[in-house]
Amino acid sequence: MSLNPLRLRYPVLIRCMGEGRRPSVREVKSVAKRILREAFPEREARRQSDTRLYRNMLRMARAILGSEPDKQ
Repeated sequence: MSLNPLRLRYPVLIRCMGEGRRPSVREVKSVAKRILREAFPEREARRQSDTRLYRNMLRMARAILGSEPDKQ
């Protein structure tokens, strides 16, 4: 059985969207960081939780995943 390449490349998106469940806070943050790394490869991929760009990526991750995260 072959694994779907999207499942391997974007596991959080597949788990949340494919299973129709809300993302955890950790999942939202991981998607936001991934968007940041992929959209802005020239920037250092470090935690930037106090920057406007990172906050915007968190909003984008929530929109992509389709809901607000569960509190954990």
